Amino acid sequence: MMAKAVKNSQPASMMSILENLRKSFGNDAIFSGDDEVLETADVISTGSYALDATIGIGGVPRGRITQLAGAEASGKTLLALSIVKNWQAQHPENWALWIDAEYSFNQAWAKTLGVDVQRLTVISENLGSVIFNMLCGIPNTKNPEKKDKLGALDGFILQGDANRCGLIVIDSIAAIESPVEASYEVGKQNMAAMARFMPQALRRIAPLLNQANVALVAINQLRVDPGVQYGNPETSPGGRAWKHFCRLMINFAKVYNKDELILNTDDEPIGHTVRAKIQKNSFAIPRDTKFVIKYLEGVANHNVEMLDLAIKFGIVQRPNNVMYLYDDQKWKGRETAEEAFLDKKIFNDVWSKVKLAREQSLVIEAKTATKEALGINDTEEDLEEGE
Repeated sequence: MMAKAVKNSQPASMMSILENLRKSFGNDAIFSGDDEVLETADVISTGSYALDATIGIGGVPRGRITQLAGAEASGKTLLALSIVKNWQAQHPENWALWIDAEYSFNQAWAKTLGVDVQRLTVISENLGSVIFNMLCGIPNTKNPEKKDKLGALDGFILQGDANRCGLIVIDSIAAIESPVEASYEVGKQNMAAMARFMPQALRRIAPLLNQANVALVAINQLRVDPGVQYGNPETSPGGRAWKHFCRLMINFAKVYNKDELILNTDDEPIGHTVRAKIQKNSFAIPRDTKFVIKYLEGVANHNVEMLDLAIKFGIVQRPNNVMYLYDDQKWKGRETAEEAFLDKKIFNDVWSKVKLAREQSLVIEAKTATKEALGINDTEEDLEEGE
């Protein structure tokens, strides 16, 4: 998405101070009120229109950290591969980096889901210090401004617009071994080893990701914290710092309802419905949604997702429980409407209207939140506008 310009008149004294700061420290981190500031990030679609709309900005943000967490076989890796596929589809030269900390990457499955493995670099490594040194580089102890060895992100920054690696996937955070844990024998108790390692690693990698405009998508597990007596005991490895640095956190759960399982003609499961809960979202209000995945196809039922979004934003009207109205077209029954949305022309036309409606709803939500924070109601605002 394009950045919006925020216009403010700056006092002369402030402008002179900013000019001196730019001369001393550079232009990259100092902005005045009338500069163009990036308000919304570039995004990579998840492959699910329903999930993209629920996230609010249309997908996974570049330059930020995103966590995909969930129970086993809930669809985390499949969605990560779907994100890789969609990133590659944006440009024929786009490629991605996959850190395989679980040593479980399946090339054949990735190909089946539509990933171009020729444009996917896989690194099998689970030692945390090695992973983050490869990504961030090794600093020079005598001169902090220089590095003994440049990392991958340093190379991406130097390439500038020529950098075509906009996505790094780590599979998974739970499989990363901290340096403290690696230095002891198996079975020795190491309290919060990952929680102590992650803050240093994240403080180093977060600014590099932003400068290189690279999305970091980390797959994680959901576990049960035995110390929680009340409330939700689910937690994910990595410590509190990991959760603070993530700009987007999505928890996945498999829906075990028999009606929502995808079965073949032999009643064997070939997919299931995923319930996605946005646990943290720095770009929109956290919400929940559902989408369907098929194990050998990826995210499925795009026409059903689009129909639901069209109804949600009022693009498709429902005068009663049977009829579906869109422009001058009428469909009787849910199945008929879903079949109609298989038409690419109707689908693309509705999708363009859904994106516009979604952006408008985000603006309205932002204004409403601002009013609530300032304690302004609609009546007071109308009186001020009248004056």
